[in-house]
Amino acid sequence: PAVAHCLEDVHARVRRAAADAIGKFGASAVAQASALSTCLVDLDDGVRCAAATALGRLAIAAGHLVPQVAEDSFGEGYHPVKVVDTPSSPAAVFQDRACKALAKCLKDPSPTVRKAAASALGNLGHAAKPHAASLVRRLEQDSSESVRRAAGESLQDLALQLATKENASDSMSAEVQATKQAGTPLQKR
Repeated sequence: PAVAHCLEDVHARVRRAAADAIGKFGASAVAQASALSTCLVDLDDGVRCAAATALGRLAIAAGHLVPQVAEDSFGEGYHPVKVVDTPSSPAAVFQDRACKALAKCLKDPSPTVRKAAASALGNLGHAAKPHAASLVRRLEQDSSESVRRAAGESLQDLALQLATKENASDSMSAEVQATKQAGTPLQKR
């Protein structure tokens, strides 16, 4: 989107609004992830907070059934490719990189940035699983009650999403096994 150049504006309010807008564009703005990630170290905590929230939104959008996604939106340009639901798919790679960037924000000096990062991670399901320990540390040790609450809610969301995914996977595996044993073709859902 044309608004991406505003992420470099001299005024923090403009950078914050640009990050906010990019996050609302969803999958069509995935190519802006690199620019957003540079905003995660902006001097203004409002810009960092908006960038963390926006990056979380883009990662969520990339994880849904999107016909195209940026193969490497963290610096090497926009390369549309078909999404395949595997750990090495472009969407999964994007989500992994977004989660790593958001996990770094959990150590930000600003509680609003830490809260935004914790909330964003909670919405990213399996991709955020490697960062659950960081969320637990925020829950147990953060000086801000709002960050502790966000970390706790995110851990609950992660647990629910992971349990739901495991149940769906177990159900599908059982269906495949039963179909193989019966010798009948698997029905489309």
